[in-house]
Amino acid sequence: ISYDDFVEVAEQMSAPVRDNYMRASHFLKFPVDEHGRVAITPYFQWVMRRSSLTQARFELALYDTAGTGRLSEPQVESYILDLLPTLPALQDLQESFTKFYACTAVRKFFFFLDPKRRGFIRIRDMLGSPILNELHEL
Repeated sequence: ISYDDFVEVAEQMSAPVRDNYMRASHFLKFPVDEHGRVAITPYFQWVMRRSSLTQARFELALYDTAGTGRLSEPQVESYILDLLPTLPALQDLQESFTKFYACTAVRKFFFFLDPKRRGFIRIRDMLGSPILNELHEL
């Protein structure tokens, strides 16, 4: 897609969509071909990833009852237990194994994202972690 076409599409979008996904700086994030066009597939993947991260941010914020921007182990466990039924690869997971799976996932998050053993993980760190991406890809 050329920049002119990008701008034309952006003008048809609502202001929040334009601001979050269709600025000139967003177009410039991607390599251009000899005609100044950006490949649509990488751009689409970027939009989907950004959208997914925004959704995950809102979902994780629901578990941050104190509004501190961080989650304790029980809060992360609640998030994972609520997320598990929505993951296609885990639809057939035996109910007796669900709690064990959630506990293992929580321990993995805390092992990598709480190395000082403070007992909480910042939501921002979770969002930037490949562990959350790995969990969502199930």
